[in-house]
Amino acid sequence: MTKFQECYDEYNPRTECIDKVQGKGCVEPGMGGHPGAFTDVQLDNCKIACGKKASKDSKTELAFYDDLYSRDDLPENLEALKNFIPKYYAGEKCSKKDNGYFVIENIKSGIGSDVRTLDFKIGFKTAFGFDSGSFKRHRHGVIDSDPVSTSEKRGYRLEGATGPEHFLEKVVASAKDDDKSGYKWSLLQRGKKKLQSALYHLSPDFIFSKFFQSKKQVQDIARELNDLKDEFIYPSKRVETTGGETIAFIGSSILFVIGDKGGTFKLIDFAHPLWNNPEMKCCKSVKPKNHKKALDNYLDGLLNFIKDFETWREINYKNLPDVPDEELTPIENIIPQSAGKRKKRTRRRRRKKRTKKKARKKRRKTRRRRRKNKY
Repeated sequence: MTKFQECYDEYNPRTECIDKVQGKGCVEPGMGGHPGAFTDVQLDNCKIACGKKASKDSKTELAFYDDLYSRDDLPENLEALKNFIPKYYAGEKCSKKDNGYFVIENIKSGIGSDVRTLDFKIGFKTAFGFDSGSFKRHRHGVIDSDPVSTSEKRGYRLEGATGPEHFLEKVVASAKDDDKSGYKWSLLQRGKKKLQSALYHLSPDFIFSKFFQSKKQVQDIARELNDLKDEFIYPSKRVETTGGETIAFIGSSILFVIGDKGGTFKLIDFAHPLWNNPEMKCCKSVKPKNHKKALDNYLDGLLNFIKDFETWREINYKNLPDVPDEELTPIENIIPQSAGKRKKRTRRRRRKKRTKKKARKKRRKTRRRRRKNKY
């Protein structure tokens, strides 16, 4: 992809966009997915879109977008899918620091201020033997299982969360203090994604109650989820029974986005698409029974997710304000406990280091004294 033009961004702006407000950026701490996979890209209307790095997996996603948007004879269920995924800017592919990027819609743009996102990984299983190697299948089998995550039980798990400063830390800190949050510690909570992995076992009631701030945000997303069921999920299930054209996704996500203007969502992350049409070069060809396994895993995971959201909405909707009210979002007032714990650990390490240093000095003195007495 190095043949493409250099990406436009805040460091290399378009001439007509130098003094214009560009809106919410695409990249934020706490995002799901692989670190460094996204970059901000400036479009010709000066808005910020999402550039996704064309790595090994995302090259498959790029091919999927190209195949989907190049077809003018898609069946209704697949044509409807375009309404629920980020818009694809086929002519905006670009390069930055020797990396190639394809460009998709920035869902956070135009939703207002105080933007927050939730990234849910969909599926009871996020890897299958017919689509991945044994190591990846085993690793994802551990992550999908209870008590590490809710995937095996519910058909989805929370993979990422973004919002105001230290939002992710505050979510995790709040979960640790709430017996009903579903939080469970696991060995995965280390390294680069230790905070994200702390989200894996949180309950939907806790997640949605901490996330939504107004009735309008809930109404907007509930309406779009109903459309998703009626236009894509149920039609795909009906088509599958007759052997028609369907697409299954493995390890894909649904991204909730809210702001003071409302809420929306998109289906995202299509690194492992299975399309039962051999003419589509983007996607791996698998046996019909395996395609059905992957399709049921994805669609049933989505249906379970929507059902849990609707259950939460029926109970909690009436308690929400009509518009976001900062006083009704207690998570904003939580001081991340992780920072305090880090300070305590640092003090303990320093004391331990001083103790070891004193012990070494004492041993050296003892050895010198013994050598002196010997001679």
